[in-house]
Amino acid sequence: MGVTVAEAAVLRQRMAFLRNRTLCAITLQTPHEGTPVADRAQSLQSILGQPAMQAVLKEAAGVLKLQQVAAIKSVTAFMSDLCSAAALSDLTTGAMKRMNASDMRPDRARRDDGSLVPILVAGSSDPSSGFLSHPSRVPAALFLSAEDQQRVLQTIALDAALHKLAPTPWGVTGDAMCDRVQRSVNFWTVAKDAIQAKAPGRPELRVLLGLGERLWVPLGLRQQLALPLYLPNELQFVDREVQVSVPKSLIPRGLKIADSLKVKCPVPQLGKGPASDGQVDSDGLVSLASALGYELTGEPRSFAHNTYDLSLKSFGSWYRLTTAGSDLESLSHRPPRTAALGKWLRQSVLAENVGPYCSLKDELPVWTAPTN
Repeated sequence: MGVTVAEAAVLRQRMAFLRNRTLCAITLQTPHEGTPVADRAQSLQSILGQPAMQAVLKEAAGVLKLQQVAAIKSVTAFMSDLCSAAALSDLTTGAMKRMNASDMRPDRARRDDGSLVPILVAGSSDPSSGFLSHPSRVPAALFLSAEDQQRVLQTIALDAALHKLAPTPWGVTGDAMCDRVQRSVNFWTVAKDAIQAKAPGRPELRVLLGLGERLWVPLGLRQQLALPLYLPNELQFVDREVQVSVPKSLIPRGLKIADSLKVKCPVPQLGKGPASDGQVDSDGLVSLASALGYELTGEPRSFAHNTYDLSLKSFGSWYRLTTAGSDLESLSHRPPRTAALGKWLRQSVLAENVGPYCSLKDELPVWTAPTN
């Protein structure tokens, strides 16, 4: 149903009234640049039945202590509903690129007095909400409710399915803003070099090489099977003395080695340095780059509050919040109205006395309008 010219004028006045009184806009994990989930919707549905994806789902359900058959059914239903949603066509990367260049062009968020509405954006970089963020077999976040566990299973499945379709589905990057997680680490391939360097003249270490990934079993570490990890810090290997059972078949003829060895071997643990794998991170549904509007106008970190955008001939109004290591990682898969998510937003952002004006030097918007 159409509207008359007079009605359209009234609507515009009402919209201007709201825009002029908007303190700021805050988005959490919003696909400002679209999502490959929308681009590959049809392929995602068809890949679920493949053995490799079934292995991921079964292992994830086991780690989350979920009933396997019911868990897989829930993921299948979720994927079917998601990929058949009519609105998904509006969230393709191509559709959002066109919108960002026209109706949703960032410089259009401007009040009648000429000031830009500050846009504060944040995103998550871990599809597992933190429970697959450590080399240990034991999940780091089994405090998740059953409902939250189902959501995490769904986003892990989406991320895994996309990686079956393309090696870097979320994109590649050299910018730490979009890459703060190391995904899918195989401990054995990394540790092998460390063992081999010490192996000459050390027959017991050569035996360890023969053990392969079985070496991690007595250490209580999760072997790298189907399920990926999302490490928030660099992976380090520290020598630790462990007792390892050695199959007789691995002991070279004529070499006297006990069936059980106590040896020092490199054990994986998280360091303090930042993680990086050259890939754009995601929460399983939306890439971190898209959540941050990283290339909103075509350039990296475009339309930032402290940058002059040549293409739009204006200083920007976007604040890309640094949330690495914050509670947002574990809260990002919960519904937007969740009390815990609102509490994080209030304590981490709004408590900083956020104002309505963009500032070139401050990390958040301020209350005093800039002077020319």
